[in-house]
Amino acid sequence: MMGEAQLRIMQMSTASSNPTDDMYIIIVCPGNEIPTWFSYQNEGSSINITLPPNWFRTDLLGLALSLVVEFNNYNVKRAGFACTANFKSSNGEGHEISCHLHRLYKGISSSGRNNLNSDYVFAWYTASMLVAAARYSSGTGFDNVTEASVDFFLMDLNGFPLKDYKVQVKKCGLWLLYAEDAENLMSC
Repeated sequence: MMGEAQLRIMQMSTASSNPTDDMYIIIVCPGNEIPTWFSYQNEGSSINITLPPNWFRTDLLGLALSLVVEFNNYNVKRAGFACTANFKSSNGEGHEISCHLHRLYKGISSSGRNNLNSDYVFAWYTASMLVAAARYSSGTGFDNVTEASVDFFLMDLNGFPLKDYKVQVKKCGLWLLYAEDAENLMSC
């Protein structure tokens, strides 16, 4: 399932040379592990990474994100997941990007019940983060960014953080997608 997810994410990221805010793909399935192809992984709801040199080069297609979420008899309401990404440059300057990732609705459960009581893996690609990064880079040089941190959280319908002890982000992951990766994957 996650092998197909990787292929679909790559296909979406290469589908257009002009990404728009509404280009995205979401894959959700039962499970408790971040797929191995997410090169940056961490326990909990946040991840801090040191970016490789020249990470924001011209063949960067975008960012893919993944979560393992534990639902403890959670009655699905209208809520969703969001993240806040903070990027820090070598000169100490920072920039924050917020992104709504996935909404949960009643009926998400394949059994038809509205209560979820297991771990699920979410994986998605969204062009909106790349679009926001490109807007930021035009004036400040996003290629000078050396560190990134991403915090994931449950949100209400208005986009505000929602605390619910029945939903916990257990693990998170990030994958920088490059055209070279897409070519290698497509040639397999």
